[in-house]
Amino acid sequence: MQLHCALIVLAVVISESVAQLALLDTLRSSGASKFADAIEADPSASALYRSGKVKTVFAPSDDTPSTRMKRQETPEEQQRQALQASASLNTIADLNKDPGDTVDTQDSSANLGGSPQNVVSDSRNSPSSGVAKRGTSFLRRDDHNVTLPAMFSGLGNNVSIIKGDIPYEGGVIHIVDGPFTLPQSLSSTTRATGHTTFTSLTTASNLTAELDVTAGLTALIPTNAAFATSNVSATSTTTPSLMDGHIIPNFVGYLPSLTNGLKLVTQAGTTVTVTVKGDDFYLNNAKIIASNLILENGVGHVLDQVLSFAPAATPTPTITPFTGAGASARKKAALQIPLQASETRSFSGKTGQGRDIHRQQEGPFGSDTTLDGSKAIPVAEELWKQEEQDVGQGKILENEMEVLRYKDHENRSRILRDVPQYVLEYAPLVHLFSGEQFWPGDIAEHLEHVTPFLNYTPIKATTQSSNLTNLDKLNYFDDGRFVYLTSDDNVEDRPSWLGGEKNIPDVPETKGGFFSRLKDLAEKLLGTQFTSEQTQGGRSDAPAVLIVVDKGHGVVDAFWFYFYSYNLGNLVFNIRFGNHVGDWEHSLVRFKHGKPKFVFVSEHFFGQAYSYEAIEKYGKRPVIYSAEGTHAMYATPGNHPYILPLGLLHDQTDRGPLWDPALNSHIYTYEHLSDTLRASNMTPRAPVEWFYFNGHWGDKLYPLEDPRQYVFAGQYHYVTGPLGPRFKHLGRRKVCQGSYDDTCVIHHWLPPERAMYWDGPGEGEEEGWDRDAPGPT
Repeated sequence: MQLHCALIVLAVVISESVAQLALLDTLRSSGASKFADAIEADPSASALYRSGKVKTVFAPSDDTPSTRMKRQETPEEQQRQALQASASLNTIADLNKDPGDTVDTQDSSANLGGSPQNVVSDSRNSPSSGVAKRGTSFLRRDDHNVTLPAMFSGLGNNVSIIKGDIPYEGGVIHIVDGPFTLPQSLSSTTRATGHTTFTSLTTASNLTAELDVTAGLTALIPTNAAFATSNVSATSTTTPSLMDGHIIPNFVGYLPSLTNGLKLVTQAGTTVTVTVKGDDFYLNNAKIIASNLILENGVGHVLDQVLSFAPAATPTPTITPFTGAGASARKKAALQIPLQASETRSFSGKTGQGRDIHRQQEGPFGSDTTLDGSKAIPVAEELWKQEEQDVGQGKILENEMEVLRYKDHENRSRILRDVPQYVLEYAPLVHLFSGEQFWPGDIAEHLEHVTPFLNYTPIKATTQSSNLTNLDKLNYFDDGRFVYLTSDDNVEDRPSWLGGEKNIPDVPETKGGFFSRLKDLAEKLLGTQFTSEQTQGGRSDAPAVLIVVDKGHGVVDAFWFYFYSYNLGNLVFNIRFGNHVGDWEHSLVRFKHGKPKFVFVSEHFFGQAYSYEAIEKYGKRPVIYSAEGTHAMYATPGNHPYILPLGLLHDQTDRGPLWDPALNSHIYTYEHLSDTLRASNMTPRAPVEWFYFNGHWGDKLYPLEDPRQYVFAGQYHYVTGPLGPRFKHLGRRKVCQGSYDDTCVIHHWLPPERAMYWDGPGEGEEEGWDRDAPGPT
């Protein structure tokens, strides 16, 4: 039996080796030996190409200059090797579709809402990027019965397929006459390709930074000559709206996605119509003269004219298919309408009387819309109908009506980043444990004391260490899933940065001392709660993280995240379990039409949800409790058993220092459908890149051979560090953290001074969600 099992294992190992050799051997026999050598020399690239995820390889020919294919384990070269591979099977027949096809690559560094970077084929005759071709052909094409397409990548550079559909055991190989160009930001791309007027006008309109980081957009780039002909001035007050009119958000419009008659809505609320005439593509009045400038966060097309927009007699919302980046994104859809949520417009007409149209900030489509936007069109139509009626009655001048077609840039940007004031008015207050050893941590400082590891192997240092503005770049390594931010110090030495003592909230000592314990005892004996005069929390130097998610239908979720650099596990029979570096805890206050309805706290064992009326409050602010060491969040002080029977493993909370996270926070808004995080207007400089890091904020579980590690009854002394806030189900429909089908119980009273064990749903009201209803209940 043992021999049989050994033979099976040996067969699996041999088959994997044969598949890998088959790819490398095929590359070498097809004139791509240098590319095969580069893969073999780089462990990350070798792991990718032998993973079974690669079905199509675009391999640069050996006649490509050696300086273009470096055998170096640099992030740039590893990204380039990932860009040359696709998880889907893309034959020449696929790539020759008219006018081409989009190809999902293995490059996961793109800012495309979670989708991988794309390259695009062009089957039309003699495609050109309109700039000096970086990938100039060094080989004549092989004699084929079919036309071999060109492939477009960063900067709009293209390379030619010179030999295609070469089979290997994992899929097909296409030999190309140069490597793909790594995509860059929009501003870097326009500078590199010589479109300097577009660059300067976006800068003058304060759009550059936003457009460089907005996920999933299409940039329509008029030439310098086109801007000169139109006499566009950087100092004109209409220039921001003009530039907004050349940006299509939430749509990555690679050329194959631009179908004849397609209507797209720009950031200015104006409509662009696609017209296809033979091999030529027009957007309103302008012709695309250079296509598929692949960006880090979308795509750009060069136009021969500045776009013009004919006013429509009756404006109507436009439904724009979200073709996105990649096959998964192409399945999504997004509604875009000329009016933006929370816009207030004041204007006066011939009567001299003013009128305001106001749309409440209740979601991306307004207060009467659903989670999926299904009521957006009727709402918009009603407003436009009223405005048209007022025009007919002389209340609004025609030219003022035309002004309504354009969104003010500053207002649009503000809307996307606004946080309702009520979110801060009802911000929770957190009692930390009076005997805590590991206090709140600053995520920026945390990164100064850790090194990224790929499993147990350190990732070689780059020119810049990891920080909050580049942490997402670690996703390049196996999509970040196996990256661990590993402590530079031996955690058992308890370095000061783990403890965070300097981050203790600045509150009087008595607030966690004798009088608080006396109050707790009185409440326990009398079975009631007293209103505390301790309503003023202290400021911690460690910022909390507030993420506000507007889910439509009047529902707004305010997620408060609390970070600690170390989680100290609990003791059972004087044996400690569950230590780990990095600790993310959270609470959630759900609002409906501006009123707090529910509070969720991340207790151990899936957390608990309470009605706002049930939760303890100081004034109108919810009060929650952070457990000693583990920092799990609870609604009451006391002991809270979990996992093991008889309360052997339990958390402990009390009325220690009172932390007011609203006094120091990174505040963001988040669109869960597009996975877009934005720094709010309250903290506009808050970095967002760290949020997209897919890895772990602490060490990987120490192996048993590590002298610090032991296991007892299935529980480890040291466990793996956690994932970040992005993985806390921010798009949840129910207030509880579980999946859609899990029961969510809302408790209308606080539990006694102990944790509650529920084998099933337990007592309380189940939070329902009608599958046919438009939004949360």
